Amino acid sequence: MPLHPTSPKFPMMKPRHLLALVLLAAPSAFAEEEKLDLQVVEPQKKTAPTVQFDATTITASEEKLHLTGGSVHLLDAETLAQFRYDDIHRVLSQVPGVYIREEDGYGLRPNIGFRGADSNRSKKIALMEDGVLFGPAPYSAPAAYYFPMVGRMNGVEVFKGPSSIQYGPNTIGGAINLQTRPIPFEREGGVELSIGSDAFAKGAFHYGSRSGQWGFVLDLIHLRSDGFKELDGGEDTGFEKTEGMIKVQWESDVKAKNYQRVSLKLGHSEEESHETYLGLSDDDFRANPWRRYGISQDDLMDWDRQQIVLSHFIDINEWVQLNTQAYRHTFSRSWAKVNSFGDGTEFLDILDGTANNAAAYYDVLDGTADSGVLVPNILYDDNQRDYVSEGVQLDGSWIIESDVEQVLNFGIRWHRDEIERNHDETTTTFVGGDMRPIAGTTVDTRINKDETDAISAYLLHEVSWGAWNISPGLRLESMDMTSTNELTGTSTDRQDTVFLPGLGSSYVVDENWTILAGVHQGFSPVSPGQNEDIEEEESVNYELGARYQKNSFRAELIGFFNDYSNLLGEATLSTGATPLTVGTQYNGGEVDVLGLEFVIENEWQLSHGTLPFKLNYTYTDAEFKTTFGSSLYGFDRDPTDGLADDDIVISGEPIPYVPEHLLQFDLGWHVAKWQVHLAGKHQSKMREIASEDETDSYWLFDLSTRYQWNERSVVLLKIDNLFEEEYIASRRPYGARPGKPRQWQLGAEFRF
Repeated sequence: MPLHPTSPKFPMMKPRHLLALVLLAAPSAFAEEEKLDLQVVEPQKKTAPTVQFDATTITASEEKLHLTGGSVHLLDAETLAQFRYDDIHRVLSQVPGVYIREEDGYGLRPNIGFRGADSNRSKKIALMEDGVLFGPAPYSAPAAYYFPMVGRMNGVEVFKGPSSIQYGPNTIGGAINLQTRPIPFEREGGVELSIGSDAFAKGAFHYGSRSGQWGFVLDLIHLRSDGFKELDGGEDTGFEKTEGMIKVQWESDVKAKNYQRVSLKLGHSEEESHETYLGLSDDDFRANPWRRYGISQDDLMDWDRQQIVLSHFIDINEWVQLNTQAYRHTFSRSWAKVNSFGDGTEFLDILDGTANNAAAYYDVLDGTADSGVLVPNILYDDNQRDYVSEGVQLDGSWIIESDVEQVLNFGIRWHRDEIERNHDETTTTFVGGDMRPIAGTTVDTRINKDETDAISAYLLHEVSWGAWNISPGLRLESMDMTSTNELTGTSTDRQDTVFLPGLGSSYVVDENWTILAGVHQGFSPVSPGQNEDIEEEESVNYELGARYQKNSFRAELIGFFNDYSNLLGEATLSTGATPLTVGTQYNGGEVDVLGLEFVIENEWQLSHGTLPFKLNYTYTDAEFKTTFGSSLYGFDRDPTDGLADDDIVISGEPIPYVPEHLLQFDLGWHVAKWQVHLAGKHQSKMREIASEDETDSYWLFDLSTRYQWNERSVVLLKIDNLFEEEYIASRRPYGARPGKPRQWQLGAEFRF
């Protein structure tokens, strides 16, 4: 697999990319001429053996968390172990300012948004694993149809505000960095086995060791379930998902003048899930939220992914460290599913009663009538897509000694990604409860290729002067995009270059109190193939807050305001768009997002054990400030004009899928060999579209009990949705969809 920049997969940089790199490199060159005195700082690798050698970890200590001029949260291995969640949605509920839109109940394809940013397919967030972008095509098609299995992660970092200026291309919402299992310092392994309701089963295995200068770790995990939805006719609605990773590492002697290490990470993932975009009518949901219409019996997502990352770390001298990573990811998927009726009548319009002759169409969905009699047959789509994401990135730090403490963090990345879409559509009958494709009716609906070559770079200058910590930063994104339509034989090009400044600061009032403030430029690029009048998503994001810490007690209060000059909308199948308009973007105009994040945690010492407690709360007011219309389904619909997919948004209306109130707490009791935790989450109603329709407000409670059988064995019993709350989590794309019902899980972990 070629990784050399001059190979066919790595075309030569364009002249304007080289010019952009020169501009970003200039400050470093000027600093070199000033011949500043440099301070010797011992790198982490030579200290305690708890350092993660392979994961890019920014929030390395509680002290750095307390002083950071920006919103940063770390969920470490101990936190992740408390509930052993396999759903990233539930994991991220422990972080304020994070909004989710549930889709399948298991988090197979997460929808995550930060501080009002669009949550659809998590496309407005920089998603990373060990510091490397993991989305199938982060520039050309940022919708994250792949997300690593959080059950094998060693930590999760969340960056919002100016702390996210180092990561891109999206700086609108922030960034997530997943930390994989590090290579252990001595032989170590483990097995985890679990069973649960709905034929749930989980198996995980890891093993690693070191010998001299060499080390490795192997990590495997498999999940499966029959699913909690009840398909008319009784077919499967579950999934199977497998992921494996191996790391191999060589390192020099830690006392070497130029310590260095080289590591190779290989990964493979695959999933087969009987998932659908088809939901229920509200009446059917209230009667049985777990029902699924038989017309979706053949819907199937099938994908596989390969990963290779080659990394090299080196101490150039006592002041400069460099980390270089070359990576290549491939992702192939096929999602076959029902889409609409042959005359274009959409499922959502049938379910909400706005379609002409909606009752006759509904009878087919309900299974009480056959298609092709009073209504046309069904269009069954198979959306096949192949992705490539590859690149080389260099990150470094330069520690500068002067009258004040200074660290210059810098990075440069060359990245290329592409998506090839091969979509077809087959006319299918639904007769007697069975889907039957009609031979010879398959037609191609979309064959195209989008690709992007991008150069990005950043500088972040951390300065500590007395009680002040100031971090000015600058990010560059320079993109060349091409979109080719194979059906029409047309091709379009687009070039964009942006500079994104940011500034984070904190002031240490005393040993307990810290005040923080920051501002940064938010940005999200336009995808390839869009019209020339489509503008990038841009905002200016502000935050102001304070932190308090004393012993085990910690509190944080941050207010934020995101001032969008243009919100970028996009018609996607996952939001209800038609196959002809899917992928089309449009300008959403000005938006204001005002909010408040609050975190408090403590651990009380009892006569018998300890009582840990964490709580986070988020208030958000997100409104459109521009009235606009569009022929695409995205933020709103006006069914009164006879065009069910005609969007009309009026200034003052709220942004869909941003709840006003979010609250989550975790109360534990640790005594002897027992750990018991009760987690609760409240989410207020969210608008489905700007003008009307809302999801349900709900409370969810999860219970986890861990018993330390001996020093190497743990028994786990946990129950998600303890009181089996039934709620409409979303109505996108086609009808009401439930959250996961009560699910129990019994398992054991063995260490060796």
